[in-house]
Amino acid sequence: MTKPNIERIDISSLSNGTIYDFETYDSGDLLYISKELKSGNTNYELIRSNGNTIIWKKDLGTNGGSLSKIGPNGDVVIISSKNYYPTSSWVSKENPYITCIDKDGNKKWEKEFIGDGADAKQMDVKISNLGSTYFTFKTESPSISVEGNQLGIKNYNESAVINDLNSNQDEDILIIEIDTSSGNIRNSFRIGSSNQDQKNFLSIDNVNGGFNLSGTTYGGSELLINGNQFHSWQNSKSFNPFISSIDNNGTVTLAKLSEEVSLDDQYDLGFLTTNFNIYDQGGYIKYAFLRYIIEIGSENEGHRKHRNIFAFPNSQEIKEGYLYQIENITSIEDFNDVHKYIYDNIYSSDKIINLIDTKFEFSGGPGGDAYDEIKVSYNKNGDVYLLGTSLSGEQLFLKSENVFNDLSGQNETGTTKTFNQNFREYKFYQRANGKYEIKTESGFDELTGISTLKFPDKTIDVIDDVKGVFDQVTGLNTKSGEMFRLYNAAFARFPDSDGLKYWIEQYSSGRDTKRVVSKSFLGSSEFAARYGTNISHEVFVNNLYKNVLGREADISGLLYWSNQLASGFEARHEVLLGFSESAENKLLFTDMTGFG
Repeated sequence: MTKPNIERIDISSLSNGTIYDFETYDSGDLLYISKELKSGNTNYELIRSNGNTIIWKKDLGTNGGSLSKIGPNGDVVIISSKNYYPTSSWVSKENPYITCIDKDGNKKWEKEFIGDGADAKQMDVKISNLGSTYFTFKTESPSISVEGNQLGIKNYNESAVINDLNSNQDEDILIIEIDTSSGNIRNSFRIGSSNQDQKNFLSIDNVNGGFNLSGTTYGGSELLINGNQFHSWQNSKSFNPFISSIDNNGTVTLAKLSEEVSLDDQYDLGFLTTNFNIYDQGGYIKYAFLRYIIEIGSENEGHRKHRNIFAFPNSQEIKEGYLYQIENITSIEDFNDVHKYIYDNIYSSDKIINLIDTKFEFSGGPGGDAYDEIKVSYNKNGDVYLLGTSLSGEQLFLKSENVFNDLSGQNETGTTKTFNQNFREYKFYQRANGKYEIKTESGFDELTGISTLKFPDKTIDVIDDVKGVFDQVTGLNTKSGEMFRLYNAAFARFPDSDGLKYWIEQYSSGRDTKRVVSKSFLGSSEFAARYGTNISHEVFVNNLYKNVLGREADISGLLYWSNQLASGFEARHEVLLGFSESAENKLLFTDMTGFG
């Protein structure tokens, strides 16, 4: 394995406390969560920064937790728990508790899941590209309620928990689908058997919606989902791994034992790992994050490699490694050599970060515990970040650039074209026969044969970020067409693929009206930067003419729209919609997309 291209980043100035978790924005910004002892209590703080420049901080009080991956709209969910004390006995019970924070540090919503048992176990949360947040935990309570409403069906072995609160014969897996924008609960699923069950891994389908769950039942002989039996078996095994899939309509599409699902199908469902998968801009899984397995017979050396070798194989490499392992491990003595061979010869060396014998070697996670996990995250630029404790006991935050080159436009093949101005200064056009053009100072340049476009402020991929946007638009008078025009009008730039996909889904599903979307755009920091703040109605209207229609306002149009605003007949978000859906802007849309 080759040594990585890696640098240390100093984050000591960001917080007086200890930073113990972090996540990455695709923009390159970072989000940290820190803890500090104040007046005998542990207080938590959320920090967004660009390098050492703090963008905002949010005081979380005494409720800390861990961070989800950051969603496509910049939202993050903090997973934690709250204790409460039942009146029947002085026993502390933990309720799962999650909080959604938007990209500007504002709390969007929070949920506490109240039960009678210790339910804050095996908690995990995933934010989908399609507007849903999936929260899962293992529950032993007879029932769970949130905001005063009972959630889903009761425990499959309700008598066990009533008779013995410490029984392990009553644990089910609960998955809750939440609207990321509003916080409304869309659906809930209780999955398991009448015996003990545990979650192994939750993957989400960022392309079609829904989720996939791998789990294990101990002693169970059937798989129940919301009280209905979807599969049963008869064998003498003490535990049985299973897989279930539920689509975006809440329909169960798969419920089987894992051994009954082919290896290819398991990987297609996202079960390449038990850590996390790595997605490209289109929502497809490209790689998985795997840790070096702790070696047998050498605990110190085994843990050393587990803490310092990080692999990011693709599905084919994982399958090859799995088959090699099956063929070559005939006894326990083979384990270490076979595993070393897989990492050295099957997994791609340029996607393995090996810190052994470097000055950046970790002794443990960010809390200083040797058995604590190192925190790992990535962004769509292909950069990987690592947070832990050094051999000398200092906090160590590392960055390895361009580990991946195919997530958002840095392709290995094809041609890169460089431009002098920032991305928003250019317009893109969809022409006949699957061709695309970019409008520059000198005219129109065809993008055939070009894979990557490099601007001073960002780099984009022609397939993912140009074709991927146009592919979402289905016509002139369609909901996707309306969202394309509104997005373009509000921000005076070509939409980003993930953002457009999100708002099309919000509008098409009926969760948001176009007035709600327009008002949301109007309140964004990007809109304020483009149109100005605390400006007169006349300046606002003239900016709409320039940014949406590409020309100065005519006198009659300026007077009309300014009077509409001054009289209160229309609000600014309604005027934005008026420009977006004007006949003149629709002609510009037809020229850009080919839909007329």
